[in-house]
Amino acid sequence: MNEAYIVWVSVAFQVVILILSTAPQNIYPKAQPIWINFLIATVLIQVPVLILTGAASSLVTGEASFALYPASTPAWVVGLTLLTLGISSPLAGLLEWRFRRHGNEVFDAKKRFRGHFLGNLTGALAAAGFFWAVERTPGFTAWLESYQYESAFNIVLPLVTLVIFAFVRYQQLADCPNLDDKIKADHQDWKSCIRGSSLSNAHQVLNTIFLIAVTFIGASAVLYLFSYAIVESRHNTPIDFSAQLGLAISALLVFLIVCGLPQGKLWDSKTWSWNRAVYLTFLTGTPATLVATMVWLALVKDSPTRNIFAITIVGAGYLLYSSIAILGVVYSKRPSSLSSIENDRQPERLQLHYFAGAILAVALTIFLGVLYFTSTP
Repeated sequence: MNEAYIVWVSVAFQVVILILSTAPQNIYPKAQPIWINFLIATVLIQVPVLILTGAASSLVTGEASFALYPASTPAWVVGLTLLTLGISSPLAGLLEWRFRRHGNEVFDAKKRFRGHFLGNLTGALAAAGFFWAVERTPGFTAWLESYQYESAFNIVLPLVTLVIFAFVRYQQLADCPNLDDKIKADHQDWKSCIRGSSLSNAHQVLNTIFLIAVTFIGASAVLYLFSYAIVESRHNTPIDFSAQLGLAISALLVFLIVCGLPQGKLWDSKTWSWNRAVYLTFLTGTPATLVATMVWLALVKDSPTRNIFAITIVGAGYLLYSSIAILGVVYSKRPSSLSSIENDRQPERLQLHYFAGAILAVALTIFLGVLYFTSTP
């Protein structure tokens, strides 16, 4: 099969995402204000990326590649860029708290600044470290320079954008559960209801852009490294297991495990609580990553180191996953869905963000499957 098909698959996915993003609010609910969501997600990201990838797919040879992943950029430049984006959001929030009307509702600096600043700082450093680990994988740079269809990997940015704006929408519903009903009824207080999470706030827009950038770098790095293993395996030249590969897999699992840990003092179960959106990322993402790890390592050249790592990471990963999942069920202070129905007489609404991890995993799995079957042995 023609390897260029992978670019067409990327274009097809992007068209579907664009159609979904422009669908009416009752079909695809967007974060408020809708026009800012549309401007950033659709006008500034999805449409330009589709045009760039489509231009590459129209070339028969695929020699011109319009790839967005900054593979040739030094890791320190990527890290500095992510750090700048990461700290800009809490700093903007600090300014809004100080100078804007209702500043304490827009950004409660006393409660949010430290956690926001440290969280973004950690995320930026982790993504930069991941980028560096992939860049340093033996043979990866040479493979990437010779690969003609890199434009196909642009699919990650529209997918990530969809996921992040679904998360912003979730934040707004967490602040104002009946947000949609208020807007339909033309209640004027709906804007004040989401004053701290509205996209009309500079800190929220900057944080959204930061989350898109960090997730794009991390998800692209995983996709590139997995694709490298697939292509080389199909060419009967499997890559060697390396410390960088082990670090990349471990870092991804650690991130997901952390998503499942309770908030509060770890030594005091009475203080434990879970953020539902983050916890669902752990529940849906960890099994997928463990399965992907087994497939990933199966494509790597056989060696005692690879085999020991595979047994250790999958065994320990599943043990941690099971333990944390049980803790979340037993100790969670949130009412169960059944209790919620009994108490409120109405079931909780399902939100798109609950399925974000699954959507991203399924899309990338299909993408990698096409890559595998179209790679010429």
